[in-house]
Amino acid sequence: LIASNALVERQTPVQPQLQPLSERVHSKLNFEKNPPPTAFIIGEQKCGTSTLYFMMRDHSGVCNTTALKGQSDVRMKEVYFFDKKNMSELLRKFPEYLEHFEHCDSTELRIDATPSYLSTHGTPENIRDLYTKLGIDVTKLRFLAMFRDPVQRVISAYEHKQRHGEWDGESTLQEEIHKGIAKYSEWKQQQSGDQACMYAADGDMIGRGIYEQSIRRYFKVFDPSQFLFISLKQLTTDPSGVLDAVQKFVGLKNIRLDMHESNIGSYDPPPVPEGLAEFYAPHVDALWKLKAEHPACFYETDDNEFSLDV
Repeated sequence: LIASNALVERQTPVQPQLQPLSERVHSKLNFEKNPPPTAFIIGEQKCGTSTLYFMMRDHSGVCNTTALKGQSDVRMKEVYFFDKKNMSELLRKFPEYLEHFEHCDSTELRIDATPSYLSTHGTPENIRDLYTKLGIDVTKLRFLAMFRDPVQRVISAYEHKQRHGEWDGESTLQEEIHKGIAKYSEWKQQQSGDQACMYAADGDMIGRGIYEQSIRRYFKVFDPSQFLFISLKQLTTDPSGVLDAVQKFVGLKNIRLDMHESNIGSYDPPPVPEGLAEFYAPHVDALWKLKAEHPACFYETDDNEFSLDV
């Protein structure tokens, strides 16, 4: 059976002292006509987020996000708003952010599917703080995340950057892996006792595969019952079953949605880089421990267990 989304170990995050919105920002907002997103696909990159998002866009009750003038087509899915660090910038640009959705009927579900949100420092706090300022009940927000084997995720991300000319060529994949592992090791050495915090990759290719740390950062801000985690293998194994669960989770009427893969590249995978599997092994174990602590957050059925395998 599909795991229930009942409350799990409810946490009470510390609420910050927030200043009210300026009249200038308020004057540009009309939530009755154009409400903000209440569903987020927060990551992880190269784990099937594009496939999931574009399948959900086929639902008649979902707003088809558009890119603004001068933006690339990728902004039809990935808006890259809440990963900004400055709250004043978020407030100033929020009316522009809503322009991505203003063409849709007010009853349609708005989805922000930006895969950097999961592993970027400050993003969950930015979402909570801004929505609180807007008077929106943050307990109504829903977060979806996709996962796959972290080693294969790195290789897929590397091949994607190669195909799209985003790899600068100044370093090899192996060198980038060494830098990413060193960055994490340096951070870990600085953590001690009660002062320890959760790691944020902030765009680092290697750090984005430390899924458990990214999830726990969100659990410090939002209740675990607001999350649904899915593996890429589950989506490809039984897309109909996964989409039924997703529609129920975000409050959509259940309709048939067809599978169509997005952002898929064809390549001959390189050998697994040295040290990568060994680095990720304890982090994968930590993810399984988190799953045992919060089983209701992970999509799973008798015929389609949560698995990071491809």
